[in-house]
Amino acid sequence: MAQEKRKEDLEIFKEQDRQYKFPYHHIPSLMRDKTASRTQHLDWGFDYMSCLLHAKETIEKLSPASVLEVGCGDGAIIGAFNTEIPRLVGVDLSEKAIPFAQAFFPHIEFMVKDAKEMTETFDAVMAVEVLEHIPDQEVSSFLNILASRTNAGGHIYISVPSINLPLYKKHYRHYDPALLRRQIEQSGIPVDILEIKFFRSPVKGEELYKKLTHNRLFTGEIHPLRKLIWNNIRKSLNTPDEKTAQHVVALLRKQ
Repeated sequence: MAQEKRKEDLEIFKEQDRQYKFPYHHIPSLMRDKTASRTQHLDWGFDYMSCLLHAKETIEKLSPASVLEVGCGDGAIIGAFNTEIPRLVGVDLSEKAIPFAQAFFPHIEFMVKDAKEMTETFDAVMAVEVLEHIPDQEVSSFLNILASRTNAGGHIYISVPSINLPLYKKHYRHYDPALLRRQIEQSGIPVDILEIKFFRSPVKGEELYKKLTHNRLFTGEIHPLRKLIWNNIRKSLNTPDEKTAQHVVALLRKQ
C-alpha cells in the first residue's frame, strides 16, 4: 500500500517535471511602463505576474539579508528580487528546471536539492504555489522544513491556489484561509501567523480581454486594454472577492 502511494506521488511529481520543456514562467514580463505583457502568449500570465510581484514586494519590505525560495522551478520569482539583497538562493527537485534558472539568473545560487538536506538558515523563506504539490501525509513535515530553514525572527511566505479554481491534475488540494491556517497550526512550527488571506480576484473585462487576444484568428496584445486591465488588477490585488479569489497567501514570523 505504501509503495503504491509513493508510486502515485512520483507520477504527480513527474507530471510537473514534464512541463519544463521551456521555462514558461519567463514568458510574462513587465513593460517599460510598469504594466505586464503576457506575450509570448501565456493565458494565465497576468495571474502569474500578480503572484510574483506580491511575493517580491511583501518580502522586500521586510529588508531581509538572505532569501531562500523552496520549489523555485525555473527561478522567475526569486530572480525578480532586488539584487542588493546579499544572499539569494533557490532550490528545487527538478533537474530540468534548475538549469533554466541558472541560465537566466547567474547571480543567484540555484541547486537541485531537497530543502531538508540544507543546514543554512535565512531571514526569509518562501514557497510560492508549492504546498499544493505536497502529499497530505507530508504537509506537516514540509512546513517544518520551511521553519527549520528560517532564522529566529525571520519570515515565511506561502501562497497556494484557492478552492475557487478547479483542482489540477498535478495538485493534491486547493485552499481557503481556514485550511491553510489549520495545516500550519497542526504542523506545530514555532511561528506567529501575521496574515492569512484570499488574494487576487479577476477584474471586470479580464476574461473578455483574454478571448479577444487569444483565439483562432488572433494572438497578441491590444496595448491600451492591456494597460487598463493590468492597472485594475494591481489596484484590486488585496481586496479580492472571496467567491472568486484565485489564491491564498500567508505571512508567518518565526519565534
